Amino acid sequence: MIALSLEELLAWTDEERAKWEPWCAAHPEALASGLKGDRFGTVGGLIGHIFEAEWRQSHRLTGEPVPERVDPANAPSRLIFDRGRASRMAFRTAVAKMTHAAWQESLTFDTASGKISLTKRKLALHLPLHEIRHWAQIARTVREHDLAPPGKHDLMFSEAVR
Repeated sequence: MIALSLEELLAWTDEERAKWEPWCAAHPEALASGLKGDRFGTVGGLIGHIFEAEWRQSHRLTGEPVPERVDPANAPSRLIFDRGRASRMAFRTAVAKMTHAAWQESLTFDTASGKISLTKRKLALHLPLHEIRHWAQIARTVREHDLAPPGKHDLMFSEAVR
């Protein structure tokens, strides 16, 4: 079986963040672009959600109290991506501390869609895939607002996986 590691997924999402951050700084109007039918409202809100989810779930993985949600939707790109760096550091720290047994521990918590139970392994794998899905939504939205997203985004163009 061919496996894709969590580290490779994180490297791919690190590449994506490195493309989007300078692009958002150069196109601040894109952050205000509306997302049709999305609860986060704008591109800035959705980027903030990516980082907020990683921040909160990192706390769940370590057993620390989960912080209250922060809505950075109207923040400048620098502040949104600063939050992304903090969330990524928290996530990498959390997974670095995981033991083999800890990956199999179950968590149960409430989400916007209702109560969920899953292993820490599944939650950790969910986060970079959740992020990639939302970057694709963001790419489509900026195209709909006549802006070209930065670079190529598919895994086959990534340096994270050989």
